[in-house]
Amino acid sequence: MEQVYPLLIKWLTPSIVIIGNIFQYSNIKWITQEKDHWLNVVFVKRGWIWTTLVIILNEIASMRTATNSRRRRRRILKQYALMVVWWYIFTQGIPMYKIFSSDNSNNEGSRWFLAPPLMDLIFIMTGGSCSYQVFDDDNVQISTLFHGTEIPRRKWKYLQILQNILLSDNRLQRPRTSLLTSATAALQCLLHNHNHSHSHSGLPLPAASAPLSACEAIGHGGGNSWNKEIAAVMNEIDGQVASSSARCRQLGGYWSGGHDPSGHVFLLTVMVTLLLSELRGGGSSRRCWQQCVSRALCWLLVVLWCVSLFVTCAVYHTPMEKAAGFLCGYIFAVRAVVT
Repeated sequence: MEQVYPLLIKWLTPSIVIIGNIFQYSNIKWITQEKDHWLNVVFVKRGWIWTTLVIILNEIASMRTATNSRRRRRRILKQYALMVVWWYIFTQGIPMYKIFSSDNSNNEGSRWFLAPPLMDLIFIMTGGSCSYQVFDDDNVQISTLFHGTEIPRRKWKYLQILQNILLSDNRLQRPRTSLLTSATAALQCLLHNHNHSHSHSGLPLPAASAPLSACEAIGHGGGNSWNKEIAAVMNEIDGQVASSSARCRQLGGYWSGGHDPSGHVFLLTVMVTLLLSELRGGGSSRRCWQQCVSRALCWLLVVLWCVSLFVTCAVYHTPMEKAAGFLCGYIFAVRAVVT
């Protein structure tokens, strides 16, 4: 059985990615396309927590049964640390230190800052940006480009975020212009009309929503100007929206253009490889039920991550974006567990 693990480490995730890409071009109806699905919310978005817990349980159960257990623990700890650091740099941010500071304070802590993660830098360098294409060019209608790949419920959630920010004077860095006022009113109209025509959506009606008559008074032709004004305001509120996908989403925007490596494919590839390495060389003992249970949990999580990887490859992103995320995770992870 031990001879199987090196093969699984090298070939399991590539096979899933290839098969998932093939399925993307077929008419599959049973694969969910909802990002709020329980598999994604409960497990994938907390992937490192589940993976860490299972590895800890397996190491505790293996202490009495595995040969060279101390060497094993050092090996898996090194692999785990390397992959967590690589995941953080690629998807969360790059810790940097300011050599030169504009202020004269001696506060060394303020010199540390978090630069955009590698995946965001790749996106920006290939022409991507944070977009606020909220309205159509000529009327008070939501643009089809606004969070185009999201389900409708999440689109309205982002509109609500934008409205809350624009209505909060303490977050604005500029005087409220007439253009900003009309853009805010147009957002209120979109949300007002949506809530009255979709009362089952569960989205509460904003207290400051404009009545329908006010929507008609806004007029037409301001969509493009409103989009530019909203984008300018958001960039003034937080300059990181232009370079951080996380900050862009938090302020209601979305990535547009550029090459966006799949963070999901990256993360799932790294976690599957790490868990297979944990299972390799762990030994087995029929007398120790704890180890049997812990290894079963390891395998269960491997299967869960593999299913999620397949669904991600079969539904989301372009083939090149998935390939970029996969290769960035696969090359580093396999290198870390093989050496």
